[in-house]
Amino acid sequence: MTRLIVVLITFAVFFQNVLAQEITELKKAQDLLNTKGEVHLVFDANSKYEVSILSGYMSIDKVVGNRIFAYLSKQQFEYFQKLNYSYKVLETQDNSKAVTMATTIEQMGTWNRYPTHDVYMEMMNKFAATYPTLCKMQSIGRSVDGRDLLVLKISDNVQDDEAEPEVFYTATMHGDELLGYILMLRLADSLLKGYTPLAKTNNLVDNFEIYINPLANPDGTYSSGNSTISYPTRYNSNSEDLNRDFFNFNTATEVFSEKSTVQPETKAMINFAKAHNFVLSANIHGGIEVVNFPWDVWTEGAYDYHPHPDNKWFSRVSRAYATSAQQNSPAGYIDDLDNGITCGADWYYAYGTRQDYMNYFRHCREITLELHNTKELSASLLPAYWNYNKNSLINYIKEAAFGINGFVTDTQGNPLSAKVEIMQHDLDNSYVTTEPTNGDYYRPIESGVYDLKFSAEGYKDKIVEGVTAVNGQATRLDVELEKVQSSIVSNLESVRFYPNPIDDFLIIETLNSDIQISDIQVFDIFSRRIPLVFVRHENVFKLNTTNLSKGNYFCKIIYAQQTETIQFVKL
Repeated sequence: MTRLIVVLITFAVFFQNVLAQEITELKKAQDLLNTKGEVHLVFDANSKYEVSILSGYMSIDKVVGNRIFAYLSKQQFEYFQKLNYSYKVLETQDNSKAVTMATTIEQMGTWNRYPTHDVYMEMMNKFAATYPTLCKMQSIGRSVDGRDLLVLKISDNVQDDEAEPEVFYTATMHGDELLGYILMLRLADSLLKGYTPLAKTNNLVDNFEIYINPLANPDGTYSSGNSTISYPTRYNSNSEDLNRDFFNFNTATEVFSEKSTVQPETKAMINFAKAHNFVLSANIHGGIEVVNFPWDVWTEGAYDYHPHPDNKWFSRVSRAYATSAQQNSPAGYIDDLDNGITCGADWYYAYGTRQDYMNYFRHCREITLELHNTKELSASLLPAYWNYNKNSLINYIKEAAFGINGFVTDTQGNPLSAKVEIMQHDLDNSYVTTEPTNGDYYRPIESGVYDLKFSAEGYKDKIVEGVTAVNGQATRLDVELEKVQSSIVSNLESVRFYPNPIDDFLIIETLNSDIQISDIQVFDIFSRRIPLVFVRHENVFKLNTTNLSKGNYFCKIIYAQQTETIQFVKL
C-alpha cells in the first residue's frame, strides 16, 4: 500500500509539473503576442506530411528532423492551441549590446554597427548623390507604417536602360534577420567605391544592371523605433509574414494563383518585379546556414518528385555559393543540411514565398540565402561575415551573363518582346522573355545541347536546333523573326486578303472587276468547315471571324472556273 501511495504521489507531482510548465509557456506566449504581435516557439511534429500541413497555417522558420521552429501571430496561436501540441516558447534575447547602433554615417565606416533608420536613409541617398553616373535610388513603395522601401540601381550608365542582364538582391524581408541588411549596404558601397579601371568589380558595373534592396521589411526591423533594432520582429506591422504573402498555392490541384490582396510591402515588390526583366535574383535571410533553391512547394526528392526544369543548374550554382563561402570562412560555415544547400520543399514546405513567385510568375532564377544561424547577429561580427560572403555574392551576379543569350529582332533590326523557350525542357513557366526596349534575352542553363523556340505576337515562330551551352560561358544567339504578312495577294493574283493575323473580321478584296467569286468557305486544320457569315459590298467581301478560336485556318475561294486556298491565322 505504501509503495502504491508513493507511485500515485509521484505521478501527481509529475502531472502537476507538466501542467505548471504548460501554464508558464502559455503566459510567455501571451505576453509576447501582446507586446510584439508574434511568438517564436518550437515543437515536434510526427512526420514530414504533418509538417507540410502545418506550413499552410503558420510561418515555419526552420525544421530540424520533425522539430518545427515557427512564428505565430495571435490568430495563428489560437488555432495552434487547439492542436494540443506540447511546445516551448523561444524568448527574445536582450540584444541591445550586441546591436551597437550608428547614429551618423561616419560611424558606419568600420561596418561593425547597425544604422539607425535615419542613417540608413542618409546612406542610400548619399550613394546616389556621390555616384550620380553609377547609382540612382528609388522608393518602390511604402511599408504599413509609411517607411520607404528603397532600391539602388548600380550600372555604368545608370540613367539608361541598357542591353545588359538585370540582377536583383533583396534582404531582411523578415525584420529580425539582420545580417543581409548590412551585407547589401556593404555590397553597394564596394561596387561603387571599387569602380576603377583596375578593380575586379569593374566588369560587374559595366556589364550588368544591379538592383539592391537592403531592407525589405523596415517596420519589422525598426519595430522598437527608428533609433534601435533591439527586439526586431519577423512580421510586418500587420503581423504578416511577407515571405508567405506572394501567391496562393492549392495543394490539392497544385495550381499557382496570384492573390487579390497582399501586404503593401509585397505589392511594392511585385510591381517592381513586373517593371523589370530580372535574369537572377536572391533573397537573403537568416536562422540557418544554407543556400535554398526552388521549389518551396515541390520537392526534388522521392516524397513529391517535381523538380524545377533547371534543377541541375540551381544545384550547381547553389553549391558554388556555399563552397566559396566555406573557403573564405572558418570550418563549419554554411554546411547545414546537404553541406550547405537544399531544395526548399525537401527541407520543409512553404507556400507563398518570394522565391517561388519570382521563378514561376516572373520567369526569373531566384535563390534564398540563409547566411547565419543567429538572426540578430552581434554587430562586432559583421565585418567577418562580409569577408565570408563577398566573393560568393559577386560570383552569383556573374551567372546572369552565362548560358544562352542574344537579341530577338524583326527583319529590320527592331527589338521584339518575345518568348524564348527551351524545347522538351521548359515547364512550370521556366521559359524566359526578352527585355522589350532592347530585345535582349538571357537564359542561364546547365551545360548541354538544346533546341530553342522563339515566338512573338504577329511573327512567325522560329526554331533553332543544336545550340550548345557551357557552364561559365556565354553562347551568343541572335534571332530575327519574320512578320506574318498583314496583306496577302493570292497566287492567282485575283484577290487581296487582309489582315493576317486576323482580328474580328477577314477582308477579301477582288483586284479587278472581271473576277467573279461564287462562294467563300473556311476550314480548320482538320478540314472541318467553319460556318461564317460574309457581307459583300461591290468588290469587297467581309467575313465576321469574332467567334473563331486562336489557330490556323484555310480560306477556299470558289470562282466560276476554278478555286484557290489561302492560309490565315488568328492570334
